[in-house]
Amino acid sequence: MEISRPNKQKTIRDLDNILRESNENPIVTTFLSDWLGASQLLESFMSDLKEEYEEDPIRFYQIPADHHTEKLYRKFGIDGLPATVIFEDGKVSDHFKGILSKNKIRERIDEHLPLT
Repeated sequence: MEISRPNKQKTIRDLDNILRESNENPIVTTFLSDWLGASQLLESFMSDLKEEYEEDPIRFYQIPADHHTEKLYRKFGIDGLPATVIFEDGKVSDHFKGILSKNKIRERIDEHLPLT
């Protein structure tokens, strides 16, 4: 089953730009593996959440990371895929490995949004 990718697709080379961008808005970045079913499910959750948060000051990106796990571990401590990292002010402010329910992911994201 092919899953559409409405989230902004990035590559591992975009990480420095993502970190800079997180100085202005929180960035939810999901590191995926093309061959893991868990990645496909998480990708679907994140696509739905991106639509829910389109009016909020938060951005969603996806990065295929099959061949970059060592770099992700060295740079961010990510030791498995799929993994989701929330960047703020140029650094990791939250992360989780694997899949959480869509509601749990929403709760984690809401912790990083300004109160209105």
